[in-house]
Amino acid sequence: MSLAESAGLSVVFALTGILGQVLWPTLSDVIGRRTTIVVCGIWMAVSVACFYLATSSLLVVLIQLAFGLVTNAVWPIYYAAASDAAPEGAVSTANGIITTATFIGGGIAPLLMGKLISLSGGWGERGGYIVCFFVMSGCALFGVLLQLFTERPKHDSAQQDESIPESVAQ
Repeated sequence: MSLAESAGLSVVFALTGILGQVLWPTLSDVIGRRTTIVVCGIWMAVSVACFYLATSSLLVVLIQLAFGLVTNAVWPIYYAAASDAAPEGAVSTANGIITTATFIGGGIAPLLMGKLISLSGGWGERGGYIVCFFVMSGCALFGVLLQLFTERPKHDSAQQDESIPESVAQ
């Protein structure tokens, strides 16, 4: 595959990403933030690991379309979860922590992936990319694991008991 083809294929996930950014946050209002983050994290882990199986441009496109459904969808949910869990008066701080973590991860990820590719045969070898796909998959699963140890906020609207009138539940 040429570099031009590769660059063109690198944006395919954005097509389904648009749908995912509407679908998942809306669903998180119904089934809960943590449940949605866990489902999306597992989906990410599986879809990124599937790049190992991509032996043709068609498979790359199909995997990217599946991956795109969750790629950017989690960000509004992270911010909503932080807002739900933050104590009164600390919502901006909670959201600032997410933004800071995002920038830190965005700075570390390319350095880590570049080093892994270099150590695993270099930019022209398939092995380095496979290692990166599995490391990214592992990071997604680690995020899922962390979610399993979080507590639901007492005021997560998606988890409120509908038999209790809203005025009593608050």
